[in-house]
Amino acid sequence: MFINIFNFVFKMDSPLVSVIIPTYNRAGLILKAIRSVLCQDYTDFELLICDDGSTDNTEDVVRSVKDKRIKYLRQENKGCAAARNLGLKNSNGWLIAHLDSDDYWLPGHLSALVEFFNIYPKAGMAFTQKELVYLGCEPGEKKNYKKRDIPYEEKKEGFRLFKELIFDEYLFHGDLNAPSCSAVRREVYNDVGSYNKELICNQDYDMHLRISNRYKIGVIKKDTVYYLVHPGRISGNVKKEKYLKNRIKLYKNIMDKCRLSDIQTEYIRNIISEDEKEIQHIASS
Repeated sequence: MFINIFNFVFKMDSPLVSVIIPTYNRAGLILKAIRSVLCQDYTDFELLICDDGSTDNTEDVVRSVKDKRIKYLRQENKGCAAARNLGLKNSNGWLIAHLDSDDYWLPGHLSALVEFFNIYPKAGMAFTQKELVYLGCEPGEKKNYKKRDIPYEEKKEGFRLFKELIFDEYLFHGDLNAPSCSAVRREVYNDVGSYNKELICNQDYDMHLRISNRYKIGVIKKDTVYYLVHPGRISGNVKKEKYLKNRIKLYKNIMDKCRLSDIQTEYIRNIISEDEKEIQHIASS
């Protein structure tokens, strides 16, 4: 049972967007992310920067930017999921757009997402496309969604809504795109709940699985996000045993909170079983 912490009513003719940036010790990177939000051609937004107990001068960097739309929120170090939840609890928008503090947007990112949800108001989540940027390099390699063809409708060129639930795509093939590409209708969180604070990484994958289990997902075929690849990314710095234990928690959470077919349940149980065996092997070696 989920606690409904978002008791707000929103009208599409007043589409305030809440942009949530979780951050931890990203003083050297976050300014570019902030500026990319402030440079959006869609301006009806609030920017919530959720500091997960940084020990560097992240707060000083954030407060050096003077814009009334910025809200700086700080908590003791609890992890990225808790930081995202902090943003959700303090946000006011009908649409929640996510941006990691080491990524940045092109100016048309928010306007594309708002337009998409005006075309498809019942979609649960939508994501744009990204390009990879390696630290110290210019944008180059594109990483877009290129898995199997799924039936979709397209009321405007490049704005696609998948006609069926694509939970299987997330479950069997992994996340379709980065958090920084995504936006979620606020009421969806009322239904699926908050981010799982028990997970040390892949909290977004867990959330995207839960959303795609209940809602149709959209894709915007525009490159609007630069995804920075660098050694400091959390997902690339988790030791194998911790990663496996984290994945077990993730899939147990999905079994608890999602409607699953027998095939989906068996698939998850097999992964959990194999991960538990691998953990035992690591412990004995």
